[in-house]
Amino acid sequence: MFRVQGFRSYVPLLLLFLMAFTATSAGYGRAAVEDELRPESDRARDADRKPAEVLDFFGIEPGMRVVDLQATRGYYTELLSAVVGPEGKVYAHNNSFVLNRFAEKPLAERIERLKTAGRTNIERIDAELDELGLPDDLDVAFFVRFYHDLFWLPTPDGDKADRGTFLAQVFAALKPGGVFGVIDHHAEAGSGDRDALDPREGLHRIDVELVKKEILAAGFVLDAESDLLANPDDTRDWNIFVDNGTKRDKTDRFVLRFVKPDPGKAFLPPQLSWEGRSRELIVSADDPWITPSERTGLTETPRYDETMAWLARLVEASPRLHWLSLGNSAEGREIRMVVASSSGAKTAGELRANGKPTLLAHAGIHAGEIDGKDAGLMLLRDMTVGKRKTALLDDANFLFIPILNVDGHERFSAYSRMNQRGPREMGWRNNRRNLNLNRDFAKLETEELGALAAMIREWQPDLYLDLHVTDGADYQYDITFGYNGRHAWSPNIARWLDDVLTPAIQRDLTRMGHVPGPLVLPINRSNLQGGNIVWTTGPRFSNGWGDLRHLPTVLVENHSLKPYDQRVLGTYLFLETALKTLAADGDELRRATAADRAARNEEVALGWQFNRAAGSTTYAFKGVRFETYASAITGQPNLRWTGEKTDLEIPFFEMSQATTSVRRPARYYVPAAWSPIVETLERQGIHVERLGETSTIEVERYRLPDATLDADASPFEGRTLYKPGVPVVEHVNVELRAGSFVVSTDQALGMLAVVLLEPQAPDSLFQWGYFSEILQRTEYFEDYVMEPMAQAMLDADPALRADFAAKLEADTVFADDAQARLRWFYEKTPFYDEEYRVYPVYRSLD
Repeated sequence: MFRVQGFRSYVPLLLLFLMAFTATSAGYGRAAVEDELRPESDRARDADRKPAEVLDFFGIEPGMRVVDLQATRGYYTELLSAVVGPEGKVYAHNNSFVLNRFAEKPLAERIERLKTAGRTNIERIDAELDELGLPDDLDVAFFVRFYHDLFWLPTPDGDKADRGTFLAQVFAALKPGGVFGVIDHHAEAGSGDRDALDPREGLHRIDVELVKKEILAAGFVLDAESDLLANPDDTRDWNIFVDNGTKRDKTDRFVLRFVKPDPGKAFLPPQLSWEGRSRELIVSADDPWITPSERTGLTETPRYDETMAWLARLVEASPRLHWLSLGNSAEGREIRMVVASSSGAKTAGELRANGKPTLLAHAGIHAGEIDGKDAGLMLLRDMTVGKRKTALLDDANFLFIPILNVDGHERFSAYSRMNQRGPREMGWRNNRRNLNLNRDFAKLETEELGALAAMIREWQPDLYLDLHVTDGADYQYDITFGYNGRHAWSPNIARWLDDVLTPAIQRDLTRMGHVPGPLVLPINRSNLQGGNIVWTTGPRFSNGWGDLRHLPTVLVENHSLKPYDQRVLGTYLFLETALKTLAADGDELRRATAADRAARNEEVALGWQFNRAAGSTTYAFKGVRFETYASAITGQPNLRWTGEKTDLEIPFFEMSQATTSVRRPARYYVPAAWSPIVETLERQGIHVERLGETSTIEVERYRLPDATLDADASPFEGRTLYKPGVPVVEHVNVELRAGSFVVSTDQALGMLAVVLLEPQAPDSLFQWGYFSEILQRTEYFEDYVMEPMAQAMLDADPALRADFAAKLEADTVFADDAQARLRWFYEKTPFYDEEYRVYPVYRSLD
């Protein structure tokens, strides 16, 4: 099992910087171990040394620059050389004591043998421990089974090496975020340096806590530790060189991964301590189905190719799993989904035929928020080949999309999210066109969301989880979640989420040491006591879109300031509980969903705002204490979280009042010329019919005289936003040509159709800029024609003359504007465009 370390209050100030999340990715060690150039004498030691797992744990990758400190004969030097490849570099270091006693000849022969075979990426560094002379910007420093020797190894002058100087040199040579990997033989707990002092009579062992203390004092952060070389049968009281050293590969050894902090990263608040029972979910290091992230102690996440390769192997191994492509991204990557069922269903029809409720979850819609991917891989393993959670599929099905934003996922960097603790590297929020997929649900313009919506229409899940990571404030909750409430578009579904799912999540996660809570959306980020927003959102977001579709949808937001392992394990439990709850109460949820889909409300809310008349409700809130200080940078007060837990009582303000409502028409009519609008509706799954013949129909339509560009919005998600102003309602007869479209609201998605087609809805297609054409003039007047025509109009109509005089008297700006005067007359002529600013979606009168 891996244990990932947190920040501690006694760590020096520098250690409070967020550790750099450098480019490390598990999976290269096995190929190095199987390299045909390796001698049999090395291979004979592999079973006890587990070099593939060690290399992966320390994150060795092609192209890296690595130093093998006290490399001796070069066992690890050769392995490192195989991984880093021709673009990388391995520095094999030894001091004179080691070289003279036993390492000079075998190391030289090894390097020459590899050079003859064409591998020329090894360079020797023969230097004393006090004067290492290491190159700069190293990715990894490897230090295997030699830390205990620092307590007695002599320099050529006969003095002992200074450990502080040695560690300072290693720290200086590593790049920010570089890894210092340390392996050594366990001594008895609490023994300090006792068993390391005498090289002849000592045990050649060291107390791991002393090692941690000294390396932390040198400025490193303890990132993770592993038990992959643990041996519980080792009594730790014998010399490792007993029996001519034949047993030294069988000791109980600690494996520690330290990181050089990156002062270029954000200064994060102190990390809250956590020791959840959910750590039991992590498999042992030698488990053949360990996930790529577990192999790193849940501190890293694999790249797209490695994720898909691992899943392909899992799907091949389990008849309960099938996977398929939902389509390709703009850059050509497949968006893949895993289907998990006890029946091994391969199609949507086969899955529905088993009658069980289905959970859909996707990770990585924001690819930097990737916790759900690694949680899902663990859960899929455990419900199939791992055999720990096979019962989860007895009464429920699971659809899992590990990475939705596949292109953004591969914009991989240590510098994606400055306010997030891990993973070490991650993808980017938006896709490669810089579009935020979780703003596209109303439009479905991106390849990714188009594929997702098509899948939902085909596979018809019963419960949908959108897995994210938060921004914002510090607090105790590690897994927060929410959905639109009972006041919104799917009240029966919301009641089930309130009464059934939420208590189960709270119970199960709390039992395993997590702190589940509500979505935290503070009104004032500088002072949580100002209140929290109970969010009701529209269809640009997954949870608002699901609410309008009457698809039970929960937005899960893990807390970004919690460490990656805690967040991944909490997500695992959330998925597990959702499956269990569906299995037990899925029929009740299906009845709630059917009731909401059958409802035909006469009035439809178009959006939501605070219910000021209702005020707020005070709830207990698990917060973190904060303080303010004067910032010399901004000249303003700034906030600083202290890492001290505090229980608060804060007001919650619910967005439960409609911004505006409209009468639900029986149908909408869309002229044939506006077929792109209908294509958007059909992507949503809204049923649309065509008129078979040209007809004249009495309808209600809007004119938008005050519609304008949204002056407060810069270009947003590839579009320019519009405000409709106050619509003017007109009752008219319109001719609709054959091929025009009819959208009935008497369908399950009728409410979604209303919100997309009513221009006053905040996420209407009008406000997203789909109708900007209607706001432009296409015909104009000429002064030399309009002026005599206006005079003739005044001469012929005394009432018009009186109106004109009154206008001049009341409006001095108008009176001073010659063009405005002529335009006033022009708009009263039959030449004026009668369709100017007419919204070309008509409402039926019934």
